[in-house]
Amino acid sequence: MRTITAAALAVLATTAGTATAATAAHIGYAEVLSVAPVYERVLTPVSQRQCWKRRMTAAPAGTRDTGSEAVARHCVTAWQPTWRQALTGYRVKYRYRGRIGTTRTDQHPGERIRVQPRLEAIHF
Repeated sequence: MRTITAAALAVLATTAGTATAATAAHIGYAEVLSVAPVYERVLTPVSQRQCWKRRMTAAPAGTRDTGSEAVARHCVTAWQPTWRQALTGYRVKYRYRGRIGTTRTDQHPGERIRVQPRLEAIHF
């Protein structure tokens, strides 16, 4: 069975805190320059109820008797696929540290958007 010393725990705790702090330090906010809604065609089922009246010579149960003839109302629900335009996101153009970038978001970003710039190695 392995045991972890207090010194090893301290090193692990310090390293974990540094990684979290480093990640948080590299998140910034960019100025939003423009936002354009993105629409896509989606197929949606739409129900349509179709009803009609039918005259009958005998009056079955549930119909209205109008003298010698009865009127029965019949209805069916038909599902018809229909194309419609649906808002699926937003195309966002932003400026971060003098650079222009674009991204797509699910929600409207407002006046600024969170960005996480790519870290690049420095060569000497």
